[in-house]
Amino acid sequence: MNDIEIVESFNSRFNKALQIRNKKPIDVVNATGISESAISQYRSGLNKPKRDRLVKIANFLDVNPSWLMGLDVPMENIKTISPLSPKEIECVE
Repeated sequence: MNDIEIVESFNSRFNKALQIRNKKPIDVVNATGISESAISQYRSGLNKPKRDRLVKIANFLDVNPSWLMGLDVPMENIKTISPLSPKEIECVE
């Protein structure tokens, strides 16, 4: 059985993230290259973005893509850990 639960709609989370990050829809358009009409449809709930666009939007708004999809997870984006140096790799091997 699947334990993943959607607790809020994408468009609600998208609008909430815009407000929290003090961004406007046009900022998302300019930063991601996604059309204004698509962003408008996402905000209204008419459509949801496919994975590649979801990731672009989440990265721009610095939120967790899973949170943006409406899942019950923290909003904060998990930052990538810096790669290991060659010396650190030697120690691991």
